[in-house]
Amino acid sequence: GRRAGTENVIFDVALGKEIYAIADHTAPVKALAYLGDNRSLISAALDKTARFSDVAVIALLDAHAGGVADVAFNNTGAQALSGGMDKTVKVWDPQTEREILNLRGHTLFCHGLASSPDGLRLASAGKDGTIRIWDATPVKDDEGLESITCKHDYEVWSVEFSPDGGHLASTGAYLRSSSLGDLTVRI
Repeated sequence: GRRAGTENVIFDVALGKEIYAIADHTAPVKALAYLGDNRSLISAALDKTARFSDVAVIALLDAHAGGVADVAFNNTGAQALSGGMDKTVKVWDPQTEREILNLRGHTLFCHGLASSPDGLRLASAGKDGTIRIWDATPVKDDEGLESITCKHDYEVWSVEFSPDGGHLASTGAYLRSSSLGDLTVRI
């Protein structure tokens, strides 16, 4: 039988019917992202894995100790991103399933990811109240270069680049304030 929250269910929007289910996670799934090819899917779960899925092929990445909180593809599909409970952001090559970058800087887990439209930068949102903007290309080996850190008064849940890449929107939960505050970072 099915275990609630541990599978990715694909629905046909026009028919409103389930057409495919991937039931390989052993803990609840926290995030999903489609690649532009309409076939490739990456999912993040608390079983410490990120999974690349396709109708015929499934790849398992041992991605983050403690669990994977978010996943995303960059706009070209050449890179997949994962953020985890181990306070790191990782960049993966979906074709080879190899880790390209391991980005460290958050002091608590990372649970929001976005890639800039040009694919040159990525942003991560953390429980530590920071947004970190990274160079998406390796400096040496698997190290990335952090270019900007924005500090908020609250836990940041989600980030998204504007279509022109000039702004980054964020949202989260306020830790000590009930007012709204600035939700956009100009980059």
